[in-house]
Amino acid sequence: MIRLALILLLTVLPFNFGPEESAPENRGRPWPREWEGPDRQVGRDVAKRKFSGTLPSGLEIKGEIIGTTSNDYATFVVTDEGEIGWSGDGESWTVIDFNEAYRGYYEPVRFVGIAAGKASVAVAGVYEKTGAPAMFISSRGNVWTERSLVYSQGEETFELTEAPLAISADLERDEFVLTCTDGVLFFVPPCSHCNRKEYAGDD
Repeated sequence: MIRLALILLLTVLPFNFGPEESAPENRGRPWPREWEGPDRQVGRDVAKRKFSGTLPSGLEIKGEIIGTTSNDYATFVVTDEGEIGWSGDGESWTVIDFNEAYRGYYEPVRFVGIAAGKASVAVAGVYEKTGAPAMFISSRGNVWTERSLVYSQGEETFELTEAPLAISADLERDEFVLTCTDGVLFFVPPCSHCNRKEYAGDD
């Protein structure tokens, strides 16, 4: 129960770097100070949080940044226009329009956040037409694969129906965590058959 409460706290509380604090570093380079909210240690993203200030040079996007995360490979951002961007040095950026790039493969998605795990980065949101939950995983940002949100309870198999509000990464347990509507926490480990659904406050 304490762990569930901590996960909820990490996904909803703002995290600001004050004047005296040092921003997390990405491979020896400082995180842009004007960004609010990144936390490399847990790959946390706050749902619908928007970042103010001047964008890093070289990052050309149409939308507003709603999530950012980092791992040993790169810094990643996601926008409210469905753009995903990444950079290994904070200066040279690659940006894709996810819905345009995957037109005909996946239905259009509205993202709510992004998080970096040990070996992959994930984005979460909902499909625009149906409102059904959606999650995609990539090793480096250039190719994205839909992640199954099917889980088992006893002998029965179900599919997640609650909409993600935020996504975080539990690096210690090597899994992503979706904070969803109706108090649902959905855990997504590397094993695609090991997803599990819990409710905040459950023992």
